[in-house]
Amino acid sequence: IARGNEADLVDALSRDNVLLLSGTPRVGKTYAARWIAAEFMPFGYDVQEFVDVDSVERFLLEPGTAPRLALLD
Repeated sequence: IARGNEADLVDALSRDNVLLLSGTPRVGKTYAARWIAAEFMPFGYDVQEFVDVDSVERFLLEPGTAPRLALLD
């Protein structure tokens, strides 16, 4: 369920190719990030979630044809 500004965040991610969500603990950053990432899946994006930067870098730089979206939490 959208909270109200997720569509704006999807637009920002589409435009800028990067999106940083920050805030105090337990305000819903991870939930919002997963919702936003899921919006890209119907467009053929390979969406994966990571916990470390090195894994994200490998995922984004490996050869392939599908667009990729990495969620780093």
